[in-house]
Amino acid sequence: MQRPSELVPWLIVWVAVIIIIVFVRWRRKVAGAGLVFAYLMSLSLSHCFGAAVYSFPWYDYRLNYLFYSHPRFDLRWVENGFRLSAYGIIAFGVGCLILAPIFIHFFHHQKKSIKYLPDPRLPTAYIFTGFLFYFVLLPLLHRIPSLSAPLGGGLSLMATGIGLGLWHAWQLGNKRKFKRWLILSLASLPLFTLVGHGFMSFGSSALFAVLAFVASFYRPRWKVVIVGLLSIYVGLSFFVTYMRDRSEIREVVWGGESISRRVERVFKTIRTTEPFNIYDQDQLWRIDWRLNQNKFVGAAVDWLSDKREFAHGKTLIDSLVVLIPRVIWHEKATKAGGSELLTRYTGIRIAGGTTWEMGNVMEFYVNFGVVGVIGGFLCLGVLVTVFDNFARECLLQGDWLRFTFWFLPGLSLMQVENNLIEITSTMGASIALVFFVSRLLRRFGGRRFSAKVESPA
Repeated sequence: MQRPSELVPWLIVWVAVIIIIVFVRWRRKVAGAGLVFAYLMSLSLSHCFGAAVYSFPWYDYRLNYLFYSHPRFDLRWVENGFRLSAYGIIAFGVGCLILAPIFIHFFHHQKKSIKYLPDPRLPTAYIFTGFLFYFVLLPLLHRIPSLSAPLGGGLSLMATGIGLGLWHAWQLGNKRKFKRWLILSLASLPLFTLVGHGFMSFGSSALFAVLAFVASFYRPRWKVVIVGLLSIYVGLSFFVTYMRDRSEIREVVWGGESISRRVERVFKTIRTTEPFNIYDQDQLWRIDWRLNQNKFVGAAVDWLSDKREFAHGKTLIDSLVVLIPRVIWHEKATKAGGSELLTRYTGIRIAGGTTWEMGNVMEFYVNFGVVGVIGGFLCLGVLVTVFDNFARECLLQGDWLRFTFWFLPGLSLMQVENNLIEITSTMGASIALVFFVSRLLRRFGGRRFSAKVESPA
């Protein structure tokens, strides 16, 4: 079967860009708080892994009936989509390594003499509050306008709390406590979202943010590299197994079965995990079906080459309008989520019960073409790096509350497969959540939850 000819060179470029970004930031001693690395890996999951599958000569892409049966499907969709994605990650690297340091130096005046003494109970408070919001209040209040998004941020608040717990244990040199926090993150985040909602992606994204955060400070770094590569293999193994059993898991969860029945079904999947095998056609198909946003990007290129009906910034404006709370502007037309925009700019109709959004690459393209992809990712490179560096600075100063003000909204930028309107609404909700939780903790925990300032030496 004919293979897309440009995939392998662009795959090499992709990996090289990631290595350069990580190496340069490590050399500059600005490892950040893991947000840059988390974004790069999230983008790779959505674009690089799917492209790699199509580079394997033995992969029979015709198994992917969703696209192969489409009357206009062309292998060039994958090639064109990944090429645009590669333009994006190159531009992200330029924004991260060149433009962001200039921006930070120009606007930032660091007060190095200020140190803080954070309350060690804050991580536990974040975890408890996040759990209450996401798993208790969200199912009850999700229909109330302007409440569902902040309550949904409870999962990210849990991840932030676990990350701070790991950081504190590492700073104390308490390896036993560090391992306990790490086991908590591995065992709780994906399991909770699977058992509670039937989705692995939310919990996995939160877990990945925690692991990327740990990788930013853990030493020695050669261990980080080895564990990172092993984690990719383990993650792929569990992913292809989850995709195998996803329908059965959701049938139990969405069918209202008891918690014990849900846990039993999830652990059955865990016990029968398939080791990832690059020669297994079924496993490759599952990756192609769920981790290959390139087909949608390529479909948009094909569609717009005929229609020429670009958005010209409309979706970008909508992503700002959505920040206005619906309780203030109840009649606003913009809303987050859904596959309508993807269908509008590709002509592909998504079957009921399944939602696919445009993602960063496609949305920048449908607005301003290739220039939009390059410009959009330049801005993202700057934005993610600014959030990352400022979060790290607060962490080193011991100001955990202000760290959360940077880190939690920064996690919303990791939604590389979602529409920008979803990203900005989540960021706005995260900022509101941080303010609310900070006031809540100060009210019930007194000044002990506020950072105490040390006198400069």
